[in-house]
Amino acid sequence: MAAGFSRRFGQQDKRTALLPSGQPLLGQLLTGLQGRFKHLAVVIRPEDDPAVLAIPDGVHILRAANAAEGLGASIADGVDQLLAIDLPGIESLALMLGDMPVPATSTLALLLENQAAARIVRPIYQPDAISADQKQPGHPVLFGREFWLQLTRLSGEDGAKAVIRNNRDCLTLITVNDVRVLQDVDQPDALLRYPAS
Repeated sequence: MAAGFSRRFGQQDKRTALLPSGQPLLGQLLTGLQGRFKHLAVVIRPEDDPAVLAIPDGVHILRAANAAEGLGASIADGVDQLLAIDLPGIESLALMLGDMPVPATSTLALLLENQAAARIVRPIYQPDAISADQKQPGHPVLFGREFWLQLTRLSGEDGAKAVIRNNRDCLTLITVNDVRVLQDVDQPDALLRYPAS
């Protein structure tokens, strides 16, 4: 998901902000995700230029016509377009924010191992040193195919929280010791804490 306006970041387009590695934020994420999923798509605004955003070749472009209405509306637009594409054998889609680092390979493997058409799978960050009541939910969240239609009905700023809340009996939480499932870049100084690889 990369159709937001990142108002907390300031005047610069966060998606093109350079990391310490010299790579633009969104381009670095998408490059790191290539090859880890059967298909990789990015949701951007209608006016966005994929080249300016450093979107790598091979990444499918989805346009969120209603991006100004919030993350939920952008998810709805993106999933609506996915439903028009023939995706045989695909049981789940993984929703991830465009300003996050690539999760550890082991984290993605655990999430993919637990995916199913009738399941929502979410990582929960719990480092070894903290108690179970300090677990924090993270991303990506995998939504089984049975929930895709519900995702197309989202609106507003709350992302897909309503779909998760309305289907708690189908939610599988995977505990990981991978802080990357929580990290994002809301303000410029967070670029300095972005993992190198």
